[in-house]
Amino acid sequence: MHQVDQNAILHVPPALHLLCPNTIAHYQFFCLVTEPRLRSWLPDDLPGTIKEIVEKECQQPAKPAFKFDFTLEAAHWNYLYLLKHKLSLESALEAQKDSPLGYGSEFRPIETLEPLLAKHPFWPRLKQILTSGSSWDLEDLDEEKRLSDLQEALERGNHKGAKEKPEDLKKLGKKDVDYGFGLPIPLAKLPKIPGICLAP
Repeated sequence: MHQVDQNAILHVPPALHLLCPNTIAHYQFFCLVTEPRLRSWLPDDLPGTIKEIVEKECQQPAKPAFKFDFTLEAAHWNYLYLLKHKLSLESALEAQKDSPLGYGSEFRPIETLEPLLAKHPFWPRLKQILTSGSSWDLEDLDEEKRLSDLQEALERGNHKGAKEKPEDLKKLGKKDVDYGFGLPIPLAKLPKIPGICLAP
């Protein structure tokens, strides 16, 4: 690593400061742009490229069609929306790709990032993830086994700890839904959704 004067780090151009708001990030960024091995994938006019990206106006995300409320009404709404998409979560998410549910929605658009990252060796992979999500090579679950596990989980219900502290369970579940990590669906409708599994 290069030995860098602290003052040099703090005087990074304002456009870069927006991407590196703290001193550690400034230091890492400074080392990145001064390390010859890493410079090969950076654009020729790095500060200008970043300035253009930072100044480019971002489109306001659309509101999701799914309802993230911890209510039975929201659960029924979400199931009806899935029905509209033939119970395909993939299709339902694709229809909401301009909302925060779209792949890569937390990042700037690909066409905006491309001038900065196009030469990076991992850009094709990152671009694919931002476009269609992360893909993992997993073995297909036997359908008969999946249905058996689902029925067993529905019959067993919640674990003992969750049954003993229903208010805690409700609080945790509501938090997941409020933050968009959980999608309420009526429990009785789960077996109708293709490929669905229940985690213990």
